[in-house]
Amino acid sequence: MTHTYWVRTALAGVVATMLLSLGACAGPGTVPGAGGPVTSQAGGTDGAPPDAAPGKPLAPDCAWDGMDWLNGSHAQLTPMPADAVLTLATRCVYETQIVPGDGEWLVRLTQQATGDFTDLVTALRTLPSETPAPPGTVASCTLDLRLFPVIAVTDTTGRTFYPDVLADSCGHPSGPAVTAIDALHWVTMGTTPVHQLRTELMVTSTCEGQWKPMIALTEPGAPAVMASFLLTPREMRVCRYDLNPADTISIGGPQYAMGVLASAGTLDAAQGGDLLAAVAAAPPAGPCDQPQSPFAIVMPTDGAGPYLAIELAGCHRVLVDGENDLRQLDSTVVGTVLGG
Repeated sequence: MTHTYWVRTALAGVVATMLLSLGACAGPGTVPGAGGPVTSQAGGTDGAPPDAAPGKPLAPDCAWDGMDWLNGSHAQLTPMPADAVLTLATRCVYETQIVPGDGEWLVRLTQQATGDFTDLVTALRTLPSETPAPPGTVASCTLDLRLFPVIAVTDTTGRTFYPDVLADSCGHPSGPAVTAIDALHWVTMGTTPVHQLRTELMVTSTCEGQWKPMIALTEPGAPAVMASFLLTPREMRVCRYDLNPADTISIGGPQYAMGVLASAGTLDAAQGGDLLAAVAAAPPAGPCDQPQSPFAIVMPTDGAGPYLAIELAGCHRVLVDGENDLRQLDSTVVGTVLGG
């Protein structure tokens, strides 16, 4: 993978948010370290109702990278039949879970509901879509993306279908229908791991999983005003990154390997103070003819202050976030204080 630019992000947050709104599906699997197998709630071996019509689209793809709702290949939604008396509803919802020893996962919960469906049927059957907002009033509508909830329902005759949730005047899913769906007594029947969001090391250290090679990408400039946080000893978090040659970045020049989290640690206030003092006293760095090296990102554990990027080998340069000058550290400081 090659980056022509880079923005630090939490993995797949936007996609996870959209997936939270998707609806019914089922598939086998278990969450690492927790939960049990997910089984079909409708009697089919593949999660499909046994009486499903041949070729009829069923539930939306609940896979992490499916996003079938957005490309149109989602379930066939139908109006609530006038004679339908519901006995069962099923759906899939997504949430994040910390799995002891295995980091943080996006998981799919397969759920079913039974009981009184009166409010749901009323909301789905009798409430018409509102008239679209006329020009000049659309400003009152929010612009956030709201995917329409999709559930599978089964009636007393054995029919299983996907009821259409009507839209309000802003094009959002009908509030009464969403409320009625949420108010059902949903019971989780099983869980399926979808995607690991953070490794165990990322969770326990709070370090980002990858970081761009800031030092390699920085052109030396005039010495900046010394950051005041360098003068205050404090506890520091150390996130060490190896180079990933398969993932590179460039800003109109050579390609540099991205950093991938390899290990982490902390410096107590005394050690942190020694490091900050060494950085404050460091002279400007000269030209470096060494290959790109692994690096560490060091920042206060309380989040108050910028970060330091420090080369763990090669030229042992340091960059203070927000400054455009590289400073030269002594290799002994790097080796002793950072364990590099």
